Amino acid sequence: MMDKKQEVESLLHEWRAKFASFGKEFEVDESIDNLVKSFVELLALPQGARKNELKRFQSGFEEKYGTDARVSLCQLIIFSLFCENEEKIDYQNLPDGVVEYIKEDFVRAIKIATQGNDKILTVNNTIYNSYVEVMSFIRFPIGNQSVVVAGFSRSVIRLQSPLKMISFMRLLFSCGGNYPLYELHYNPHRMRSFNPEGWQTVMRLGAELLKLRPAIKGIFAGAWFFDPALKDISPELSYLRELIFEVGGMIFFTGSNEQAITNAFAMSKIRKTAFEKGRYNPANYLAIIPRKTLLKHFKI
Repeated sequence: MMDKKQEVESLLHEWRAKFASFGKEFEVDESIDNLVKSFVELLALPQGARKNELKRFQSGFEEKYGTDARVSLCQLIIFSLFCENEEKIDYQNLPDGVVEYIKEDFVRAIKIATQGNDKILTVNNTIYNSYVEVMSFIRFPIGNQSVVVAGFSRSVIRLQSPLKMISFMRLLFSCGGNYPLYELHYNPHRMRSFNPEGWQTVMRLGAELLKLRPAIKGIFAGAWFFDPALKDISPELSYLRELIFEVGGMIFFTGSNEQAITNAFAMSKIRKTAFEKGRYNPANYLAIIPRKTLLKHFKI
């Protein structure tokens, strides 16, 4: 990506010069460097605290310098991360498949930055955040999903039947705890690979990543599409649940809410109609796969 890096370095130089128009303090390169550094440091905070701190960071900047300055800051951060980390991708001790996805996302991030969409170029936007996390090596794409370090709640056990409670405790023991694990997040820009083959790729790359990260205890994800009711309502999605069991994971009910309903209806009139007729009530389920069972499945 040598030509791309030269292009981005030119953009970074241009944006540094642009920042001088927002305030005299930005006439000094060190001030701009510290601004980007402050943002990157917030990315390292725990997931819960990070969201609020990032919003506070951005709103304070926007109040002082304006919307155009906020958009320019989000662009500057992408340009800076590209120039700083692009050459480090090959030295992150990652599976080859993950490396290729990261390189794709670095290029995609530049496209997003140069398009200048003020609705995406904000830390309140999940698309923007996902790219800067990839560029900071906090989030790792593994196909139609990406993973970040997180943990699942033990309080899920209170929603289970007695037999499921026992299964949950056994799985917790098998994992060796509920943190740290990799949490799956959907990659909307890889929608084309949201299919049985793509789901296999997610599990295989997840296993390869775990092999290189011995401290990570497994993989988990919460989603409406792990619901057993989909076997009758949307049988074409059954593979999502079935593969979890095939690779040695377990699935637990976590309740229904507005988000589950909204997500379940987003791409299907059939599911919405079934709900309206009382045949289907969307609910979220938690899938957990201990590292040793996933590694065993893929024999790695």
